[in-house]
Amino acid sequence: MHAKDFAQVFDVYADNKYELARFRRIATVIAAKSGHEDVAEFIRCLTFNTLIANGDMHLKNWSLTYPDDRHARLSPAYDLVSTVPYIPDDQSALNFSRTRKFSGYTEDELRHLSAKAALPHKLVQDAHRETVGRFMANWSAEKNHLPMGREVMDQSMRISRQCRSSEGTARQRPVRDAFPERPPNRGNSSLECQTLI
Repeated sequence: MHAKDFAQVFDVYADNKYELARFRRIATVIAAKSGHEDVAEFIRCLTFNTLIANGDMHLKNWSLTYPDDRHARLSPAYDLVSTVPYIPDDQSALNFSRTRKFSGYTEDELRHLSAKAALPHKLVQDAHRETVGRFMANWSAEKNHLPMGREVMDQSMRISRQCRSSEGTARQRPVRDAFPERPPNRGNSSLECQTLI
């Protein structure tokens, strides 16, 4: 199956994979090439990576696949790792829209991202809130059973508090129910971030 990472999509050399792009540009391409379902999945993955403090989600760690050799799909998620144990106070590899700080990944930042990327804000907001809600439910049950130091746990809790909606918990209805099914013959090549939480 043909695939292109976003360094290839943006014609950026691997040495510049941490520069020359923002997540909002990636979202714009996904919306243009694949559609709203993959945009929602991108926001889920972006939110999940922020919640685990993954500062290594550079251009080569986001890809498009072409399951039918014609239509682009967001690739399955890969290289999901918290970088905080190795780089305390790490930040995102790319700007979300205006900032790289994990603490800056707020609903206001997502509103800016959706406006600049010309995405439906409700789609972005719902995917974000759903992911934060599901993450927090699983995190509460599992955090004390995970092999991590106290500082990593504290950092994840700070980030998750910042990511939580100012309007309360995540919506109960999954975002995927708000969108029509994929067109026929496009297949499902994406390991959804929602399956990880």
